[in-house]
Amino acid sequence: MMGVKETGELVVWLAKAGSAVGQSIEDGKVNWADAPKLLALLPSAPSAFLGAAQIPAELKDMDAAEASMLVTLFAEEFDLADDEAEKKVEMIISALAQIYAVIIGLKDLQK
Repeated sequence: MMGVKETGELVVWLAKAGSAVGQSIEDGKVNWADAPKLLALLPSAPSAFLGAAQIPAELKDMDAAEASMLVTLFAEEFDLADDEAEKKVEMIISALAQIYAVIIGLKDLQK
């Protein structure tokens, strides 16, 4: 089993980016006051994307436990002021992981 290290790093970065954008548009506009939130993402971006070429192979080899871990990683890092909106986004991420697991399961049946 390959693991999902690179995928996990990208998921964490995307969750943080989503949180920063969500906080930035909270007041209905993005302005210079939001710059620190968005610029704080830059230092971690290279390491988050460095192993991106390995992500397709990790996803192809991913099992249900790893998919669940990725959903948990996202939920731990993603934060919006609007708890209902946050919950809906997290439900969508969870549903996507479940759909992916079904698709992989169907492909395995064709082998």
